[in-house]
Amino acid sequence: MRTPPTNTQLGQDSRRETTERRILESAAELIASGIAWNALGIRQIAERAEISRTAFYDFFASKNEVLEHLITGLHDDLATFLTEDADDGRTLLDLVHLRTALARLAAYSAHNGAVYLAFLDATGDDPRLGSLFDELAEVYAGMLVTPIEAARESQPGAPQTPDAAELARVLLAMTERTMLLLLRPSEPAIDREERLEALAQVWERAVYGAAVPS
Repeated sequence: MRTPPTNTQLGQDSRRETTERRILESAAELIASGIAWNALGIRQIAERAEISRTAFYDFFASKNEVLEHLITGLHDDLATFLTEDADDGRTLLDLVHLRTALARLAAYSAHNGAVYLAFLDATGDDPRLGSLFDELAEVYAGMLVTPIEAARESQPGAPQTPDAAELARVLLAMTERTMLLLLRPSEPAIDREERLEALAQVWERAVYGAAVPS
């Protein structure tokens, strides 16, 4: 029989979790302050978390591992966000109410934009982070397959090709690109509402064809 953990062990686990969370929060705060990921050092993260640089390595092997934990946490939050009921009782993946869904997604992206941009910057130098990006994209695409298929069935004359999974990947890539453009400063400035409306029309035409539901 497995021996139950002692109070001392539980206390140690709790302190470890607290310190790990403080490291992650410190990194996210430093990123949000405007420090570029490639310029952010482990010493800065450790100082912000009020631990030594040596102690940092008791929790993470590198700063990219910190970023991996941050983006995985955002993925878990976004997965919940994509499927939870909105205030009107609809889900974000309800394609009939696409404009509201895209506006909510844009707001979520803006709130977490600094960490997301840091992640994208780091993927070019870290193959493991690049693989994680691809894995997460596949998860999100998978979440869109059923709504796309349901939307096609609900609308007479909707195109039945391409395959819903492949269409989900393409639409997701376009949506990711749009959210990225909205996050990065540009000249001339991008009109957020016009860009989201254009994206919504692309989704509608791709999923429903010429017959777009009102």
